[in-house]
Amino acid sequence: MTVSVTELKHDEFFRNNPEQRDARVFVKIISVKTAEALYYAEGRGSSFEGPEAALCDALAMALGPLIRNGKG
Repeated sequence: MTVSVTELKHDEFFRNNPEQRDARVFVKIISVKTAEALYYAEGRGSSFEGPEAALCDALAMALGPLIRNGKG
């Protein structure tokens, strides 16, 4: 699985909350046997608890369909 962080920023609208972050990630799961892309998705997240929480939200959004389908 590869995860690329394509965006991690503070929204100036929330300038009074320095911990606010918006995140966007791109996830790709690749077969080690065939090099075939088995799954890919983009996820977005936002948090007032810092960058780590925003990234976790974005990752959960990207992997959500796999988890809901019982394939994760």
